[in-house]
Amino acid sequence: MSSQNMEVGHILASMQYQIIGGMTMSSLRTPRLKSLLTRSLFLGFANFFLAGGVLAQWSSWEPVEGITIEAHPSCVIWGLKNLDCFVRGTDDFLWHNWLEGDRWHGWEFRGAGGSEGEKIKGPPSCVTLGANRFYCFARGFADYVWGRKYNGSTWDAWTRVSNKPMQLTEGSPSCVGRGTDRIDCFVHGPDNHMWHGWMGDGHWTNFWKSRDGVLTEQPSCVARDANRVDCFARGTNKALFHSWLVGSQWNGWQLLGGGLAIEGPPFCLKTWGNRIDCFARGSNDHMWHGWLVGDQWNDWQSRDGQLLERPSCVSRGQNQLNCFARIKGAGGAVWHTWLDGGEWKWEPLGGDFIIQEQPTCVSWGPNRIDCLARGPDKVMCHLWWPKRAPTSPPPPPPECPPNQKCQ
Repeated sequence: MSSQNMEVGHILASMQYQIIGGMTMSSLRTPRLKSLLTRSLFLGFANFFLAGGVLAQWSSWEPVEGITIEAHPSCVIWGLKNLDCFVRGTDDFLWHNWLEGDRWHGWEFRGAGGSEGEKIKGPPSCVTLGANRFYCFARGFADYVWGRKYNGSTWDAWTRVSNKPMQLTEGSPSCVGRGTDRIDCFVHGPDNHMWHGWMGDGHWTNFWKSRDGVLTEQPSCVARDANRVDCFARGTNKALFHSWLVGSQWNGWQLLGGGLAIEGPPFCLKTWGNRIDCFARGSNDHMWHGWLVGDQWNDWQSRDGQLLERPSCVSRGQNQLNCFARIKGAGGAVWHTWLDGGEWKWEPLGGDFIIQEQPTCVSWGPNRIDCLARGPDKVMCHLWWPKRAPTSPPPPPPECPPNQKCQ
């Protein structure tokens, strides 16, 4: 790849980013701006081709200041450039921040104080069911699961949504949204079963149900479509197991991956088509990757690396997978791997900046990735691709002759 092509690719990336940067969702209704959006996406693909598929122009880690946080954030996307993040502050309350264009709005308090349900223990698990509709769930200090929702204009009060205390080894339930009115939450129960609670038609079930299994920690659950949820968990033999819901019918736990021992919970996500990809840290600390297409499991493959914990992965579209992890020997700094010409390649990101646990990474399109994490001073930090090209400062004002007004 020539340096000239790389430079052209970087210029195109800058053009693409600046075109999208001035848009709002409502402005996309005009034919002219729809045409500009189409052009920007074309430029983004051109940049990716000319740069040889290598993701260039990452930002550095930047602090999102205002509060200090406990554990990793929970972030949701619900459209072009709509990213909302929720955290447990060091005061044990829920806090909320979101991107407005290329700037963070500022932290807003989502707890009112005074009751057991409004202080949380562990990170929240938040989902969206559409534009500007959020549901957040967390463990309270008595180990019940609590939830609250935002309907587009107001936040409801915290409501207890589990009928019994739950053993949450990771501090938060695994919740997924389906369609426009269904949410399913899953937890590692005190009997090591997976317990399931759900909301439909605006009403939360009164009693959670056991979905059996012998789990060692929280499951990783994925909504494949409006009618199906797939859950993956590590059993007591350290192997990966799979159970799934179709309609109202649960299918029992099945062993996947021939008994490969994994360390800690898997990270699973819906990627493209009818496919779910799972990633985990193996006993040799490599990142292992397996995937489910329909009901056919494609067995574990090593993607190398020396991971400290499970990775955080995103899909930017067909055949586009990117994973992020803290690597042993890097002191807690983040490394990035992606599929490049049939092989996975690792690269360091963000210099030697140290984060305290795995990052939370999301993608709202083929040309954008955002990673959020807790930095060494407990402030949420933000790393993204592509880095916006520096803009030239405005020209200086004209000099005015004495006693005259400049126009």
